[in-house]
Amino acid sequence: MPLTVRGRTIPIRYAVAAVVLVVALVVAGVMTAPHSVGVEGSWEAPDPGGEVLGGRALVADGSNKALDLVSGTTITIGSVSGGDRRVAGGRLLILGADRLDAAALDATQRWTWKAPGEGTLTLLASTRTASVVRFCPTGSTTGEPCTLRGIGPTGGSIWTLTEPASTAGQDGIAAGLGGVPSIAVLPAGERTWALVDPATGRLVVRAAERVFAETDGTVRLLQPEGQGCTLSRGTSIDALRAEVTDQPCPPASNDPVLPIPDTGRSFVWWHPWSRAHVTYLTPSATGPRLVTRDPVTLLATDAEGITVREGDKVVRYKRTT
Repeated sequence: MPLTVRGRTIPIRYAVAAVVLVVALVVAGVMTAPHSVGVEGSWEAPDPGGEVLGGRALVADGSNKALDLVSGTTITIGSVSGGDRRVAGGRLLILGADRLDAAALDATQRWTWKAPGEGTLTLLASTRTASVVRFCPTGSTTGEPCTLRGIGPTGGSIWTLTEPASTAGQDGIAAGLGGVPSIAVLPAGERTWALVDPATGRLVVRAAERVFAETDGTVRLLQPEGQGCTLSRGTSIDALRAEVTDQPCPPASNDPVLPIPDTGRSFVWWHPWSRAHVTYLTPSATGPRLVTRDPVTLLATDAEGITVREGDKVVRYKRTT
């Protein structure tokens, strides 16, 4: 039976052929469109804005609101204004003039440690179990020295150490991008460094030409050995893993970058029905990739997955391969 359209008679076989052609084109478009490989969605949350601190949390600019980029939990320290904000040991840390405030990123803990008097307070190290601050009193008529103080997991003082004369007045090694070293490291002379364990206050001395801390708190010590180099790295003074190479020591920096996946191969792929943004997670075009409707900004990555800013939301993708 012929088909009549706007007064024109069209043989039914032509109409069926047209429909089949359209369906075939749609199927071909779907089949050839890029899709994510090696990752799948885990959670999403509204984007609070701000910047990533410590490679772990997205902290809003106008408030102490932090989004954990691994779990998706959001916390807020609303009782504190100002201060230097850092993320380490699974906590948001805010260092004020006379106090250190902390809140666990999983919203299970909140504490405040207050300095023992007037003075200058510096955060030197922090882990999941302890933090180290340097307290230098002001207005002392006896020339009272600075002290290093350990703060336990619930905000209580756990040890106090009078700062050695060899490190007095020296700035501690700092981690970049809002992180905190996992070991307190202070210069103690030419190519000599004092390392302090946050949990016990135990101090050891190490020789190194250069020392720096990564965003996640890992400490690196570089010491030339002839034409080669000894590189020690770790998050505990008892677990500094040494590696000896026959190559010169690499340049060290106190301003490391986050270990994010390669994005140099990101591009926009076009096909007739939609626009997809493809981000390769390794240098290989055949490796894991993330395909999204909106362009993404990589915020954090770890062994379990990646977290990105996608439009007006933050999305976590877990690795499947």
